[in-house]
Order: sequence, then structure tokens, then C-alpha cells
Amino acid sequence: MLQQGWTPAGVCQDTLRLATRRFSAGIKAINAVPALYQVWPPSNRLGQFPGTIESYRMAAEDVGGLLFPVAEAWQEVLRRDATASLYVDGLHANAAGSYLAALVMYTRLFNKSPVGLPASVRTRSSVQVLIPATLAALLQQVAADVGLEATPPTTPTAQPVITSTC
Repeated sequence: MLQQGWTPAGVCQDTLRLATRRFSAGIKAINAVPALYQVWPPSNRLGQFPGTIESYRMAAEDVGGLLFPVAEAWQEVLRRDATASLYVDGLHANAAGSYLAALVMYTRLFNKSPVGLPASVRTRSSVQVLIPATLAALLQQVAADVGLEATPPTTPTAQPVITSTC
């Protein structure tokens, strides 16, 4: 999976697209599909959503990759409920933001709605993470709406390769 961080238009967009093309050749050489994790901007730069969303869409399109439109889902959650808490520190995801990202990835990988999935997860160290039912329902619905609307992957059976571009 390729991820650069929030990426507004301009030099950041150019870097993301260039790096995606460079990594893509090696990813495709092993019969995998490049996957891009579209992340959200910081809470004090919400105006950067459109540029970031477009940057990741363009990068995925450049290489025929799979896009995980998490920033689109994040923006839609905030549009539907401005009080929804997704950030832990103004940049990184809290449990609900991480749950949303996982729901979007589930939706895109399996081309199935996540509506009705459990709202709690138990970690390997037996810590239970519980998303309140009302918030979980919103996150699941948004992930379904955004994830099922996105263009399907070019090779549904291929496994994404995990790496990072920074």
C-alpha cells in the first residue's frame, strides 16, 4: 500500500504521482496491484481535502491502481456530522477514524458493504476497542457509500503490496 500523507495540489501532488509510478513497476512485476491509502488533512487544514483527494485519485489512475478513498469518507462523515470525532491529535486518527479507514478498505477489497459489521474489535493483547453504536452505523454507511461508488480494482484477486512513500 502506498501512502504519502495528506497531499495538496502542487509539488506534493507531483511527488506522490512520481513516487507512485516508480513503485508501481516493481509492484506489477510481482503480479500485484498498486494500492493507494488516501489520507486526510490535519484538522486545522480542512480546506485541503479537495486537493488531497484529487492527488490520490490521479496517482491511482496513473498506474491503474486500487484507491482506498479514506479522505473522501472522512470528509463525508464530517459533512454529515460535524461533531464526529475522528482525530486523536489534529493529525492522526483516533479509534473511530481508524475504524473508518478499515471499513473503507474492507469495502474496496471485498466490494461489499460494511454495514452491519461489528462495532468492536479485540486486539491481540485482549484490549477491546468499542465504537459507539450510533457512530459505528454512520461510519459503516459512509464507508459503503464512498467505497462502493469508487472504481473497482483492475485485478480484484491480486494482493496489494504494503510499502510507504514519504
